[in-house]
Amino acid sequence: MPSKYSHAARDTALVVQGLQAALHDSGLSQAGFARALETSASRFSTYLSGSTSPSAAFFVRAQRLANGLKVSGQLGRTTPSSIGIVVREALEEGDEVWAFKMLLRGRDDLRAMLNDETAGADAWECDPGPLDAPAWDALLCAVIAHEFDEADRVAPRWTRRGVDTGPWTFANPYFDADEVRRRTPPWLAERGVLVAGRDLVTA
Repeated sequence: MPSKYSHAARDTALVVQGLQAALHDSGLSQAGFARALETSASRFSTYLSGSTSPSAAFFVRAQRLANGLKVSGQLGRTTPSSIGIVVREALEEGDEVWAFKMLLRGRDDLRAMLNDETAGADAWECDPGPLDAPAWDALLCAVIAHEFDEADRVAPRWTRRGVDTGPWTFANPYFDADEVRRRTPPWLAERGVLVAGRDLVTA
């Protein structure tokens, strides 16, 4: 006689398989994917083992974000994780100019995906983790949130951090600090980050 728990066990196995497939498609480490899903590595491990069942919303989100990351890779686009890595490395080396260029490259890739309405834009819901530099966190959060706002989409939750960092000015060789402040877009200035609007323009 079949066990009365057989259907539940089968359903749990399907959830585990789905999460394992999502983890593979994401291209991230288990800990990295857990962070992207805003859960702990230990909690995610219990989902993968089947000892704990995630909510339906978590399961769907895991599949959606994994697909977004997979599509981004197929399109050769950057992801929050990849941008986070290169910006951190540039800042560690003291190269703020390169860090800024890479941040804008990520912004431009996101903009292209939002304009094309590809699933790759979903990848940007993944938290890239802190950049270990509050002002740069605020800059990244503001820039990405602005792109989602412009596309009339809800900005990722992680972009809400880095709001109160105090004034920080990204140096411009042509403008003094007061002029940079005057030329900073309001949506960026409210984060305490001052960047001349012309510096945000890419070819």
